[in-house]
Amino acid sequence: MPPDTSRQRTRRALGRGLLAGALLHTIAVAWVAWHWTPALRGTVLTLIDLPLSLFFGAAAGGREILWSLLLGGVQWALIAGLLGIGVERLTRK
Repeated sequence: MPPDTSRQRTRRALGRGLLAGALLHTIAVAWVAWHWTPALRGTVLTLIDLPLSLFFGAAAGGREILWSLLLGGVQWALIAGLLGIGVERLTRK
């Protein structure tokens, strides 16, 4: 097998970062939704997903959790994906 090219390593790091970010965010939101009281749940979800939470802050109940999963999940997937690319570039030989 030929060695991986720089572009392949970068794509792999991005993909793994996107997946990890979305998965960890989903786990965090699920934990907050099941273990926190409704009054505190909104505050915690707002803090987790800043600044995107400003767009869905008026939603209540299940809609707030849904918007957090969608918008916050995308936000944290992108953050983790960019961090994955950064770590991959730092560890290149």
